[in-house]
Amino acid sequence: MSWRTFIAIDIEDSDILERIRDFQELLVGTRSRLTLVRAENIHITLWFLGNISPGLADRICDVLRSLSFEPFPVELSGVGAFPSVRRPRV
Repeated sequence: MSWRTFIAIDIEDSDILERIRDFQELLVGTRSRLTLVRAENIHITLWFLGNISPGLADRICDVLRSLSFEPFPVELSGVGAFPSVRRPRV
């Protein structure tokens, strides 16, 4: 068994989350076949790890929990889709 995993940061700024939700509503209005991320799951992926074993995921989580992080600024400059805008999967 493997898990599809990534390292991500939560978005805690309520104004930014509201702007993301507004953008999601615009996308819904296009009638595209989209499944939107629920508000509580919105995040920024820093590193996609791929499919890894649950044991390795646990070890990675342990290492990340042992580190100290300070808030840092992030500037977003656009919207994209993976693997491409024509065939979005993520």
